[in-house]
Amino acid sequence: MKILAIIAVIFSFLLGSKLYIYWRLSRSSWVFSRYKKSLAATLLLVFICEVGFWILAKDLRFYDVGYNVLGLCVAITYCLFVACLCVDILWLCGKALSKMLKKVDSRNTQNLHKQADSTFLSSRDFRKEIVAIHSTNLESAFSKVDSRDSKGFGDPRHSKDSSGTHAIAQSLESHAPMPLSRRKSLKILHDLGVFGLFFLFFFTSRNNALHTPPVRNVAIPLPKLKQQKRIAMISDVHIGHILKAEFLERIVARINTLNADIVVIVGDLIDDDIRKISKEFGALQAIASKEGVFYVNGNHEYYHGIAPIMEFMRKSGVRVLDNESIELSGFNLAGVNDLAGLRFKEYEPNLERAKQDLNPSKPSILLAHQPKFARLYDVSEFDLVLSGHTHAGQVFPMSIFVWLDQHYIYGLYNHTKDTKLYVSSGAGFWGPSFRFLAPSEIVCIDLLPSESAQNTQIS
Repeated sequence: MKILAIIAVIFSFLLGSKLYIYWRLSRSSWVFSRYKKSLAATLLLVFICEVGFWILAKDLRFYDVGYNVLGLCVAITYCLFVACLCVDILWLCGKALSKMLKKVDSRNTQNLHKQADSTFLSSRDFRKEIVAIHSTNLESAFSKVDSRDSKGFGDPRHSKDSSGTHAIAQSLESHAPMPLSRRKSLKILHDLGVFGLFFLFFFTSRNNALHTPPVRNVAIPLPKLKQQKRIAMISDVHIGHILKAEFLERIVARINTLNADIVVIVGDLIDDDIRKISKEFGALQAIASKEGVFYVNGNHEYYHGIAPIMEFMRKSGVRVLDNESIELSGFNLAGVNDLAGLRFKEYEPNLERAKQDLNPSKPSILLAHQPKFARLYDVSEFDLVLSGHTHAGQVFPMSIFVWLDQHYIYGLYNHTKDTKLYVSSGAGFWGPSFRFLAPSEIVCIDLLPSESAQNTQIS
């Protein structure tokens, strides 16, 4: 039921965003307001492509080109929707600010009038002077009117007076409002704002998804740790339809600069049929670490056949933690299979088996792909849990739904008094190739003896 609810929300958003974009562009755009039918047909076609993308995304026969094209439709629509929304918000803020300034200006004018009345009109001499000036002006005005009437003022034959009147009329016309030109200017300004923001959001989001993830440094004190250790962590690389060997090679090259004691891969490394993409993982053998590279599976490995993927990973030179633990020089490292195993009825998670060989004299670290694993199982014997899966929402505001499902989104949490949880935003992406307000990362975790650090530091 939860999955169906999420799908319903996604489709509702896709349809609602098209309706909003059509309403906004057909009313306010100088370009599209003249081609409403073409705009409606284009948005309908894009919606069909988006629905096709979400339906076929897990189909193993879904070719890479089609995956890219349909995913691009999702990215374009989303960025255009956010751009229209931002322009509307700016317009509403500007309108509210204009009203507020007018009220302030009106209040200031009233105050000035009150001050003038109280200061100057109390003076008898000033009032007499005002009366005298008005009397003089009135006499002068009446005398001019009489003289003009006596000369035939208003007669078209008097070209001098009529030309003066014509000049005044022309001046007034030149200062009259021009509603059509103003409306056109506002529509052009709207188009510039919308499409300027659209290109900014689109290319920034694409760059966030496709560029080499930056390194995020995190320092975490652990009790019972004797000396400082360094872990390089990646999750959610999603090698498959879009991300290929070259992307993984760039990640490995950056990991190798960290001089890590161990490297951990916390699920969703593989996102396609392993028989098709096995050649993309040669870089795994080039990962440099002092004590090894360790891997646990994620939910996407189950979608593409978990058994052959687990066999492939064991042959790739990576230590697979299949509900098991290993004692390293400074700490225990355990790993469990993903919660998706409960649904697929194979490679199910078994925490009790993973805890069997823990050395109680050392701190213990657990690798579990989904952060909600820590809520569903008793992880009190672990000092630190490392997870991924959430992508930090990948596309705002999807982080809201991530929170509803996982309760954790991104970053370091105090799960309990004695257990910390770090949730990575992931190195890659799933679905459309864009990340909006959710940058990717490679995590460099410095484990510190608790005596040398009172507080956890994140940079």
